[in-house]
This record gives sequence, C-alpha cells and structure tokens, in this order.
Amino acid sequence: MSTATRLPTAVLLLASLAIAGCGGSDRGKAAALNPPPAAPAPSDELATAQDLGPRLAEFAREWKVPGIAAALVSRGRIVAIGAAGTRRLGWDAPVGIQDRFHIGSSTKALTATVAAALVDRGLIRFDTTLAEAFPGVQFGDRRAAAVTLAQLLCMAGGFAAEQGKEQHEVFALLFQVQNLNDIDEMAAKDLPTMRRQVAERWLNRPLAHQPGATMAYANIGFLIAGSMCERAAGRSWEELVRELVYQPLGMTSGGFGPAASMGAVDAAWGHLAGDDGKLVAVPPGPSGDLPAVLGPAGLVHCSVVDFARWAAWNAGDGRRPPLLVRADTLKRMRDGRFPGVGFDDYAFGWGRTTFAFAPRPLLFHYGSNGLNQSAIWIDREQDRALVVLCNATTSALHQQGLPRLAGELWELR
Repeated sequence: MSTATRLPTAVLLLASLAIAGCGGSDRGKAAALNPPPAAPAPSDELATAQDLGPRLAEFAREWKVPGIAAALVSRGRIVAIGAAGTRRLGWDAPVGIQDRFHIGSSTKALTATVAAALVDRGLIRFDTTLAEAFPGVQFGDRRAAAVTLAQLLCMAGGFAAEQGKEQHEVFALLFQVQNLNDIDEMAAKDLPTMRRQVAERWLNRPLAHQPGATMAYANIGFLIAGSMCERAAGRSWEELVRELVYQPLGMTSGGFGPAASMGAVDAAWGHLAGDDGKLVAVPPGPSGDLPAVLGPAGLVHCSVVDFARWAAWNAGDGRRPPLLVRADTLKRMRDGRFPGVGFDDYAFGWGRTTFAFAPRPLLFHYGSNGLNQSAIWIDREQDRALVVLCNATTSALHQQGLPRLAGELWELR
C-alpha cells in the first residue's frame, strides 16, 4: 500500500491529529479584530535555558525517532530546551530548536482560543447554535440545530467518535469536497467555502448521541466550529490564527500543513512506517498532511520555541501579556463543567488528565497526522508546561515513550 493511501488509516488508528486559506467566496465583510500587541520574549531566555539535546538524542535512539525537540517552561520562561536527530531520515540535516514540526491535534486549543477571542469581540457567542450559524441547512437530526459552538469545542456535539467506518466516511467527504471538478472552481472554492460545504453535508446525517451528554472525539466538530468562526469574522481560520494567536505571541514559525517547504529539507519531514516496519520519509506535498480543509482540527506547525510560548501563555492562565482572551472568558472555559456540557474531562481543546509524575490533573493533548507526534502538558497551578515534538509516531512512542520522557523532564528545575 502506498504512503498516500495509508496516511488516513494511520491517523485514524491514533485517534488524533495546508495550505493557508485565501479568497473569500463564502465570507462577508471582514470584522476589525484589533489583535493585542505582541509580547516580547526575554532576551536571555534561550541562552540561559538548560540544554536538553543530549537526553533527547538518547531518547531518539531508544525509541527510533528521526528527530525530536522539547522545552520546559516555568512562570513564563523557557528553562530547558533542546533538539536532536535529523529532519529527514538518512540525511545529514540536524534538527534545531527553531525547526518547524507538525503539532496535529494540539491545534484544537488554538482553534478554541480563536473562538473565545471572537466571543470577546461580540462576533459570535459560545451558545451560538448551528441553526444560527448555517441558516437554511437541512439537518438530518432536529437535535443538531440546537448544538452550540461550546459543545462542538468540548467534543459534545452529538457526533460519533471517529473510529473505523465513521472515520473513513469523514475522510471520504473531506477529499470529495476538497477536490476540484474543473479549473473554473479554483476562484470560487476557497477553504472557508469548502469547510461550509463539509459542515452542511455532515449535518444532513443523524447524530449518534444526545448533544452535551457524551464526550466523543470527533475532528469534524472542530472543523465545523472553525467554519462558524470564519463566517462570524469574515476571515479564514488560517487568517484568524495568524492575527489572534501567532502575531500576539510572536510565533513567527507558525504555519499550516506540512512543516517543511515543498522541495526542501528546511524543517522536519514526517515519517511513516512502511510494510516492513521501517520508517520512510514523506515529502511535503499532497501526501505530507491531511486535507487542508481539516485545518481547525489539526494542521498547525511551529517550532518548539513557539510551541513553548503557546504553552507558557496557557500555563499562566492569560495573566501575562498578550491578552488573547479576557480573563473572565478564560476562567469560564477552564473552571468546571461548561453550561450545556455534561462532563469536564475535555473542554475547549484540552483534556484534563492525571499523570503519575504530577500531583494534580494537567491540561494535556497529543497530536498526530500519522507522520508526526506532538504532546503538551500544562500545570495551571504551578504555571508550568512541557512540550515535545517528534517527526514520526508509533503507538509505543505515544503510549509509553512520551509519558516516560515527560516524567523525567517534569522534574527538572
């Protein structure tokens, strides 16, 4: 089976997770967002941080990962950071801390933050319903009309968990919508238009659960939430992430889709196990990531430095600049169950999970597009966070290797 054929299957088995959207055929007048000014990082931050490179090199050899980068953050500062291995297996292309990696489903918290920023600006509400966002849509289940933005961002939209047949149906729809029938569609069919079309077609189906009652991990819910935000703001999801997250945080490496440029080894390439179990480097391009239309669910890439900046902002609960989201909005998103959601172990792009190395539950997320792996752990009480990025993934790595590495690095001071 070819790499291109196997990629969606690999992603579905992991149960996690582009080209930036442009044009505007499905968007109204763009709202003035007035993003907050960027907060400069301490000038000596990286120079004084502990070097994790030697330990990461050992880990990469032990777990057969081509390249890896990690950073530990405490009270807004990177206190330990490093990178090891190669951008592309078989090449002399050492990974550095400024190299871009794909973060997969760790993207979801960025999408939720964009939604919250739009709520703060009065452009959308957490209780905006699908019926309000998509007027005229034919719902296959009358309950879906009342599903809210918050429920989608908490995996409580009533969709089935994407496994087996359900996941294959999702990807079939994504590829069908993203394909162009002829050249005349190029100008009219931008990413916001494609996302709206996916949303409208998926909402023709019956729900699997009562909305708000059951947590079911469904990437399609975040795609639909992203489409709601696009329609509310008059901008593509990619533009919103750049304006409301990347630029204020100074995430200059942030982008979408494969981390490396096409035809270049200027960042981490993803890797996939072949039929013989050996890793094969997958070049940036059509086989290098999931369909771009799925962006809000998992297509961000960035360096470990910028991933750490994002983690630090979250660990500080927004107490440090920039003001991405109002303090009261962030508190609503993180403290207990959100109205209309009957559980609190997943909310707004974060799982709440207990780990052996931490005395309290942490905000956490894994991300993978089947070729890469990310992980992020956040302790809000201690204002502490850890991020890890790899350019390959296996079930053993994400079930055993990364938790062990996290336990070790978490003890550093």
